[in-house]
Amino acid sequence: MVSSFKQYIEQHHLIKAGQRILIAVSGGIDSIALFHLLRLSGYTISIAHCNFQLRGKESDDDESFVKFLASEYDVPFFSNHFNTLQYAEDHQLSIQMAARELRFQWFDELKTQYSFDKIALGHNQNDEVETFFINLFRGTGLTGLHGILATRDHFIRPLLFATRLQIVSFIKENNFVYREDSSNKSDKYLRNRIRNHLLPLINEIHPEGGVKQIHNSIVKVKGSEQIYKQCIEEKKNLVLKKTGDTIVIDLKKLQSLTPIETYLFEFIHPFQFNETQIAQLLNCFKSSGKRFFSPTHQLLVDRNEIIIEPLHEKKNDVIYIDKTEFELLQPIHLTFKIIPFKKELPIPTSSHIAYLDVEKLIFPLILRKWQKGDYFYPFGMNKPKKLSDFFIDNKISVFEKEATWLLCSAENIAWIVGKRLDNRYKINKYTSKAFVVEMKMD
Repeated sequence: MVSSFKQYIEQHHLIKAGQRILIAVSGGIDSIALFHLLRLSGYTISIAHCNFQLRGKESDDDESFVKFLASEYDVPFFSNHFNTLQYAEDHQLSIQMAARELRFQWFDELKTQYSFDKIALGHNQNDEVETFFINLFRGTGLTGLHGILATRDHFIRPLLFATRLQIVSFIKENNFVYREDSSNKSDKYLRNRIRNHLLPLINEIHPEGGVKQIHNSIVKVKGSEQIYKQCIEEKKNLVLKKTGDTIVIDLKKLQSLTPIETYLFEFIHPFQFNETQIAQLLNCFKSSGKRFFSPTHQLLVDRNEIIIEPLHEKKNDVIYIDKTEFELLQPIHLTFKIIPFKKELPIPTSSHIAYLDVEKLIFPLILRKWQKGDYFYPFGMNKPKKLSDFFIDNKISVFEKEATWLLCSAENIAWIVGKRLDNRYKINKYTSKAFVVEMKMD
């Protein structure tokens, strides 16, 4: 194991002689294996441990364990306590993304303060395969299928040569102690569901080494991706022009490319436009003035060009919601689900939950702020009402009005979020499926 570890580091030029390595050690089996392999290989190492304070005493016990490990082998030890829940709330992030941001920010601070050359992370081939499937399910394209990179900037992953089975064998053979993270058994997150259910099934189908074979395929994807990116960059230089923050795509040149869907995806996906919008855009080349919005940019079809510009802060208020999406964290926290509807099914009366008839909706739905002239058909009424009159009648303050969001089906308001449902989209006796939207009061 040590020999293979050294060979992988040399092959990928991860560490140079004399460099100082900071190891991220959680106390779990992967990071403990990484620590001992780096130690046995003779590298100059230090330990960094993050206490995210998410598992109470278990988190504190993890920290004590890693601190004792560092003391036992006389290795410099750094630890930090994070209020992860508060950070996630303040920055409107999931717990996982909040923890990721916090630890990487701190690692960078340690690197600068103590002049570390590299920061080592304990990802292995199983993690890489899990990431492959996560990105496959998300439809990220070829770039998302390259798995985890062995090195990016000053972060290195020297364990990517090994499967978790090999790591477990290494730990057991040497009687190394590690900590079990109880949250890994939970199926709350997609990664855990893949780890706990999909990978065991793959190994059952391919007992000779299913994870290894997928890893080998990922390696081939990485090589193909390099060729693919070179081609994309060549065509991008012919089709795109950048002036300041403005991107201009020549429509005539774009339409000469085949397959146009793939090229268009690669050209505008970096600006956070989704696949549904890209499909719609392909049908709008002759519709001058057609606009699309992503969380960060706006796109305009203008005669013979597609123009992309960053959104100004005031305009960053249009979000598209696909039928397949199940959660939106920003700018407000909404969850979505489609359920079979039966007459006897009780419908919650909470103003924070909307039951909409799926068949009446046009996807993607649009989440936006209200505009002058907006109107809707209040629930229980068959005639329209101006939104401005609704605000006045319900004594909604200016601040609350400015914070109000509208969930729209095409041009029509389907739900004044958290306030009133539109009568045209209500559930009735003919409804077969309900699109349930819940506003979470985080």
